[in-house]
Amino acid sequence: LMAALQELLRLARRAGAVDRRALTRTVLEHVLHGYDVVPAAVHMAAASLCMAEPEQVIAAMKLWILQHGVTDGDVRMGSLDFMKQAPTSGEAGVLRLFGSAPKSMDAFRMTGGGKRVEKNVSMPGKCDLVIANPPYTRAGGPGDAANSLWNPIFGSLLNKEDVKALQDTLRSTLAKTDANMVAGLASAFVVLADDHLARGGRLAVVLPAAVLTGAQWKGIRRLLLRKYRLDWVVVSRDGRKRGKKRGLPAREWTSFSESTSMSEVLIVATKSMGHAAHHCVRFVSLLRNPDQAIEALGLVERLIAMNADFVPHVSKAIRISDKTEWGNVTYVPQRDLSTGPWTSGAFVQPMLVKTARLLSGSDRTSAGMLQLKELGGVAALGPYHLSIKGKGRHDQGLFTIREGYSTLSAGEPALWHHDASSITGLVAAPNATLERKPHKTRASQDAMLDRGGRLQLATAFRTTSQRMCSVLTSSRMLGVNSWVTLRLKNPAPGKEEALCLWLNSTLGILTRIAHATSPVLGRTILSLTSARKLSVLDVDSLKPAQLAECLDALHGLQHKELLPVTSISIDSVRRELDSILCSVLEIDFDEVSRLARRLADEPIVHGRDSDEHARLRPGADSQQRTGQKGLFDDIG
Repeated sequence: LMAALQELLRLARRAGAVDRRALTRTVLEHVLHGYDVVPAAVHMAAASLCMAEPEQVIAAMKLWILQHGVTDGDVRMGSLDFMKQAPTSGEAGVLRLFGSAPKSMDAFRMTGGGKRVEKNVSMPGKCDLVIANPPYTRAGGPGDAANSLWNPIFGSLLNKEDVKALQDTLRSTLAKTDANMVAGLASAFVVLADDHLARGGRLAVVLPAAVLTGAQWKGIRRLLLRKYRLDWVVVSRDGRKRGKKRGLPAREWTSFSESTSMSEVLIVATKSMGHAAHHCVRFVSLLRNPDQAIEALGLVERLIAMNADFVPHVSKAIRISDKTEWGNVTYVPQRDLSTGPWTSGAFVQPMLVKTARLLSGSDRTSAGMLQLKELGGVAALGPYHLSIKGKGRHDQGLFTIREGYSTLSAGEPALWHHDASSITGLVAAPNATLERKPHKTRASQDAMLDRGGRLQLATAFRTTSQRMCSVLTSSRMLGVNSWVTLRLKNPAPGKEEALCLWLNSTLGILTRIAHATSPVLGRTILSLTSARKLSVLDVDSLKPAQLAECLDALHGLQHKELLPVTSISIDSVRRELDSILCSVLEIDFDEVSRLARRLADEPIVHGRDSDEHARLRPGADSQQRTGQKGLFDDIG
């Protein structure tokens, strides 16, 4: 709000405003609105804003402390109550929150004399600017909310019945909107902002990085594409970290918030029912977040100046001076974006961004000589892990799981944890045992076991330590928690081996990173919904001779140990894997090797801040043609 105030005053002075004091007072008392459930946040906002006008008393600012909780059965969700709006007195977007409610439900307004109790609160229906950094709590883990025991939304309340009342109210409020409880409260605040923005108004919001790729965020991406001109999408790849200290929370510099230990995205968009066909979204990938306001201002001025001569699908380096490189900006026509993953923010390096778009774009039928297909079209995915081993109040799991497996013990084999020290090659042994729960029906347990298979996909993956994105197990079993089972829809000898090779190749890893969510650098997560949409090699299109080569290749590599993905450019076994796959698919191995070297330099892969990895590799590697058909000819 302080930044908005200063910009309004600057524009007014340029327009010839002469009475500065009257102007400042008008803006503070009538133009700026702020809402929060935390009293300290509202007090700090009031104090900061009054610093802009120390020469006069500001009578009453439109800063509100809203109710949050349950009192005598009356449920209040703070600002989210404004979503249940109904026009009153002909003014759209005004909600009478409290009316004749008892004193305990009163709202508080900040004034020059302190807090003032008021009975009614309204929110403008046609705002020119809405800025928000909403809370990120969500309804469950990476799967379906119905299958998840973990539900931290409104978890700060001590009374569990009150928590459930708020959750039920929010669920009914979000019905038939683009928000999603599994995506979390942040998605609800985007819908709230959209409800109150005027046509031509500006939305500026900080959201979890999952908004770019998460399956549960698809509705918000659809809303933004349908109703907004997307101006800026800013992603940070700053590898710095601040550990938790006394009086100071931990922080990841991939976030824009002061105390968030997860990656974030800044989105700026203009509300408009249509956008020009030539409009380009600016995807900004930062190597370093600004440490000071003056750095941020300089960075913004440079980005705005770069808009003058942009070219669609072309990236530019962001340089404020010859010695300072901040990252890259890529210009993507909005008409080319779909509700699927926005891969343009996945990497810093333009070459990887373009390759990711080629491999993960809406047209997955082919990329050069590659035949690609969504994973869900090639294979059926196994059950959600809580359906296998869930316990507690809901007890939806059919089995009890324990560590280790022995053929001498009762129970069924399973692949559970992803141990980087033991799972080092393409073939893995079971590391857990599933024991039948006696109170569950045997028929349902048998049906779940029938969904097992040999090919397993890693759902949670750390590029900094783990090696295998996929493995073949020694026998049919279920993947649990860190793994999910893949069962080919059209099985044939060599198809599982071909898909396993692809998922562990440079091209497969690059596609996975671009498609998955990355809560922190060096870690990627694929929900079951996202995994079904992952672009993979269409093994159904391979000829018998190609499948036979893949089968032989995996048998030759199965006892060899791979290095973590951070060493992808120097891992001799993965290079051998890439070489075999390139030979089978008749694509240029030199180009794939070049991608591997680029990928090793990406902060999202190595996950640390160092001089060696914080700068882009200068210049383009020389490209030596081998007479094979080029995979990336169209991206330069």
